[in-house]
Amino acid sequence: MSPSNSSSTPFAEAMRGQQPQPEDRQFPAVLQDLYATASQRREGGAETFAPLPNGWTRMDDSTLQRAGIDPGLLHDAKSGFDAAFYRNEQGQVVLGFCGTDEGKDWKHNLGQGLGFDDAQYASAIQLGSQAKQAFGDQVVISGHSLGGGLAAASAMVNDIPAVTYNAAGVNDRTLERQGLDASAAKDYASSELIRGYHVKNEILTHLQEDSIPLKRAMPNAAGHQIELPEPDPLSFGRRLVPGMMLMHRMDLHGMDSVMKAQEMQSPGQAQGAGSQLFNDAVVRLDGQRERLGLRDDTAFLNTAASVAARASSDGLQRIDTWCPTATATA
Repeated sequence: MSPSNSSSTPFAEAMRGQQPQPEDRQFPAVLQDLYATASQRREGGAETFAPLPNGWTRMDDSTLQRAGIDPGLLHDAKSGFDAAFYRNEQGQVVLGFCGTDEGKDWKHNLGQGLGFDDAQYASAIQLGSQAKQAFGDQVVISGHSLGGGLAAASAMVNDIPAVTYNAAGVNDRTLERQGLDASAAKDYASSELIRGYHVKNEILTHLQEDSIPLKRAMPNAAGHQIELPEPDPLSFGRRLVPGMMLMHRMDLHGMDSVMKAQEMQSPGQAQGAGSQLFNDAVVRLDGQRERLGLRDDTAFLNTAASVAARASSDGLQRIDTWCPTATATA
């Protein structure tokens, strides 16, 4: 029996740690419902309550009020903030935060990432505090994209376990404004508080970790990171088409790609070592194209193939970092 299904272990406690739990595959459907709910709120219509897989249901305003939660905190039209609470048949609760659903939401990804005080992050932290008071050790947090950053910040400030997907990073200043030691909080998040899933090659993780100069300004996603396989990877030829890789990265960022990647994730479907090494080389070289004079896509891909071939001959399975020597040539 999975620890998260044990009736003797509180839900929040069972969801801690780096080991994936069954609920990690359930929350994406919950977050998809939240996106639909946020759209209904923006349009001014009444919220609908469709049944969700695995017994999860969205909690209505009256139920939240009885629990001591202010429903007015779930939506802020001015900032674009949206959240919802979901409960399953075992009484376990997940607080979900909506992600980058509108163009203006990207300013929250960038603004908070650069250290500015941000209204959506303040709302998420406040709502997490109310959630812990109301549901104690039966609540966890989840979110995607911007919502993943909101979830991570709220989790670290309120000490609530979280599961995130293609998440925005949390700037140290956001945590320090709450009185936390940012380095210690992020170490704790990585050791047991947050599991962060990201789809290989998706746009936000790429910008935060691999894209110069943004990777120096934007923090990486918080928590123990788990890479999901890339659905429908581009062929070598399609990578040569200008703009194609950017569009592909943006497609990979969405919730549909997260769910497809989770379905692919199994030992029997692991990517071949050669293809894996080539993809790793492409990612590691991408941020150094200008410095290495690899503006031409063909030269860039040929160099990536050479790096992958050398790594394979050296017996490597992955390329985590790559630092060219001063005499390296393309």
